[in-house]
Amino acid sequence: MRNQHVGKSSDRAFWRPWNYLRHAAQESPTGIYALCLVLTIIIFVVDLVLPRGATPAMGYCAVIVLAAIVHRPRHIVALVSLCTTLTWLGFLFEPPGGLAWMSAFARALVTWVLWLTAVLCWRRELARAMLADKARDLESAGRELIRSNAALERFVSVIAHDLRSPLSSIGLTADLITRVRAGHDGEIAELASSIRHGVDDLSCTLQDLLTYSRAGHGKLSFS
Repeated sequence: MRNQHVGKSSDRAFWRPWNYLRHAAQESPTGIYALCLVLTIIIFVVDLVLPRGATPAMGYCAVIVLAAIVHRPRHIVALVSLCTTLTWLGFLFEPPGGLAWMSAFARALVTWVLWLTAVLCWRRELARAMLADKARDLESAGRELIRSNAALERFVSVIAHDLRSPLSSIGLTADLITRVRAGHDGEIAELASSIRHGVDDLSCTLQDLLTYSRAGHGKLSFS
């Protein structure tokens, strides 16, 4: 249990700088782009200083991932194009050292990784935009459902209360007929009893409808 707690704490500590950068990107995208520019210049200078054979240009991938925080895919394409250009400029102006073909092959791999990173970041942004659209649609549908439920509740409440008085009158009349004519006309008494049962059934139906329409908001008693 303690190891799990330590692991979770380590994960939070690991992601804390990334979350800070994401928050900074929302507050000031210009700051993130400035940081990307500084890193790009540093990597390019290091690439020019180190002898042929070393490939610090791989660090441009971090620049692309950092720029992806801003959520602007077109800027990612522009940045990866710049990084690709600087990668091959570094090949032209790097100090002599290893074999030229090995350096060219390494830079070709770096270029492939750069564009692969850009494509993955682009697809991530498209997925994020789709999820945001779905979330907005879901929120809109939820609000519409709430409005529909409120309208249904008001409609059922009005109908139920409008029918309550007539049903009560019919029920009382049926009870009165039953008491007055029960000993004189069995057929009338039977009809009155049938009316009473019908009124009771309709009252139960209205009560169920009210309960259904008020589900989650309490019950509205009806008698």
